[in-house]
Parts: sequence; C-alpha cells; structure tokens
Amino acid sequence: MSLAFVIVLCLGQNAPCRTLTYRLAEIGWQFQVRQSRFTLDSRLAGRDRERVGRLGLAYHDDWRRMVGRVEALIKANPGDPAGFQGVLLLTGPLGYTLDADIRWLVGKFYLDEPKLGRVYFDIRHRTHPNDSTWVRELIEQALGSPNRQVLGQATYALGDFCRRMAFREGNPPGEADKARYLTQAVGYLDKVLRAYPDAMTPDGRSPLAAKATVELARIRNITDLKVGRPTPEIVGPDLDGQIRRLGDYRGQVVLLVFWQGTERRYGRSMLDNRDLLEVVRRLPCTVLGVSYDDGGSRFARETATREKFPGPLWWDVEYGGPIQSAYDVRDLPTTFLLDRRGMIRRINPKPDELAPAIRALAAEPEIPGGR
Repeated sequence: MSLAFVIVLCLGQNAPCRTLTYRLAEIGWQFQVRQSRFTLDSRLAGRDRERVGRLGLAYHDDWRRMVGRVEALIKANPGDPAGFQGVLLLTGPLGYTLDADIRWLVGKFYLDEPKLGRVYFDIRHRTHPNDSTWVRELIEQALGSPNRQVLGQATYALGDFCRRMAFREGNPPGEADKARYLTQAVGYLDKVLRAYPDAMTPDGRSPLAAKATVELARIRNITDLKVGRPTPEIVGPDLDGQIRRLGDYRGQVVLLVFWQGTERRYGRSMLDNRDLLEVVRRLPCTVLGVSYDDGGSRFARETATREKFPGPLWWDVEYGGPIQSAYDVRDLPTTFLLDRRGMIRRINPKPDELAPAIRALAAEPEIPGGR
C-alpha cells in the first residue's frame, strides 16, 4: 500500500485518522514532496550558489525535523508492528542513523519482521567511523532471526559491508585490517552460496546467490585493477542487444567509460566528463561505455543519443551490476584508458592528460594480427 493511498484513505474517513501507520505515512509523503520541491528549486537557482546554499540549509532543517518526528513515534510505541515502518523510513528515504534506543527495539521486537532485510541493505554502505560499529552490530542481530530469507539477506549484507570496509575512504584501514575484512567478506559471501542459494534480495528482483557471485568476482579482480595490469574481460549485450566482447578490441587504444545517464536527485547528467569525451572524438582511440540508468535501457539509449556518446555501450542492468563490480567501480563516471594489449594505462585521466596519453599509446607498435 503506497504512502499516498494510506493518507487519502484516512482523510476520506469522517473521524481523524490517528493511527501510527498514518502518522508515519504522512511524514514519508511530506518528505517526498519536500525533496521534490528542493530538487526543483535547486534547478531554478542554477549557478546562484548563495541561493542554493540557503535552499540546502532550509531543506536540511526540514529533513531533521521529520527525522525527529519519526524517532519520537517509534519510541513512543515500542513493539507496535507499525513502528517498523518508521525504521524503514529512517534507513531508507530519510537516510538517517538508528540510535541506540531504536536499535534495541529492532532486536527486541522486529527480528521476525520479513522486511527486515531492507534495513540491512539500506545501511550496508555506511562505513564511516561514526557508523561502522553500530551498522555491523545491527546486522549481526539478524543472525538470530527465525526468518530464513532475512538470514540470507543479513549474511549478504555483512559480506558487502566487510568488502566496503576494506576499501573505506577517508579513514582507510591498514593492510592487516584490509586483509581481515576481505577474508570476512569472502566468508559471508561464500556462506550465501552454500546456505541460502534460493534466497532473494529484499526487493525480490535478484537471487542473493547471483549477487554474491558478482561480489566474489569483484574481490578476486581487485588486485589486478591497477595501472600496468590487464583488464577483466567483458562479454554482454550492448544497448541494441548485440553481444560485444572487450577482447575483440585488442589491438586498439580504448577508453572504457562507466557512466549513468542521469542522477535524478539533482536532475543533472552524470556525463560530467563531456570535456574528456570531446577530446577523445579527435584522437586515434575507440570509446566503449558501460551504462546503467534507473530509467531502464531505453532511457539510457536516449541519453546516449542526446549526449552523442561516441561508441557502443554495454548495458549493466543495475547500479553495481556485474560489469561495474568486476571493475570495482564505486563512483560514476569512471574511466579506464587501455593500450593495444588490453593493459590499464590510466584510471580516471583528466581531459588535459588524455590527449598526450592517447597519442603516446597510438604511437606504440601495433600487435601482430591486430584486432
């Protein structure tokens, strides 16, 4: 049942609707409206940084007030099944931390909640030192859940969390801790394959085993994803359904671009490397892309046409899909410059570095047999 439907249903009754479900749904709906208004106002503000700053502060204040209202409702109704919707609202749309009291309520009352895995998937990326301890402790609580699907989802979330911890930015772990996190990640992901092969992601769209396999491939490839090392093979359909292989482009200088057609929250194109692509059009280089967009492959194709993307594009199904994972892509756009042998020569080159790098690679001897 959608938030809007709950609110309309309640407003259509004679007596005021004061259930916990309604109050939480109302806050969720208000946040959606407020977020949409902020996005629109930010677009209209354009490059007026002062106005954008004021809009951001006002949006943050409203968001924080909504968070406080949700927290208060959950704590005022301990054990109420409807309170779990508030937990989902905090970790999902509102993107906020669960404090110690709410984490205790989750462990006390909601371990048998079948949608609990959504919480774990929402928080598994939070590796900041302020969050990492409570995130891991909360997910580990699920190991006592009676729900097998939740157990599988929590096991996968722990594996993905440990993998992210190994490459945490800002406060990176030492080599020993990095190795320990990766070993733990492999252990959890292997357990998904062994113990929960039929479990699904919380949205029901993908088998956890398939996602665990992709993440294990990412971990195996990580040590090779550096300058001077060969690239993982890519085999898959492009946006027109034609099967393409990266190996077929051996013998050519290749710029491999991972990109997303649009970032909807801010309403701007993710092809922020337009300058880079403009440089490439005039150089002896083949441009290949890997695309994902939450609007689907048709939307990605329309965006590629509008942006005049200068080469074929593989379609990677979803954010963090198998090709992005194989290349350990953590941000979009990401680019790899490959020489004629398929070796990585630059990662995320700047536009002013690209032209001389491509010319130098193009001047290297061709491989016998070429492509």
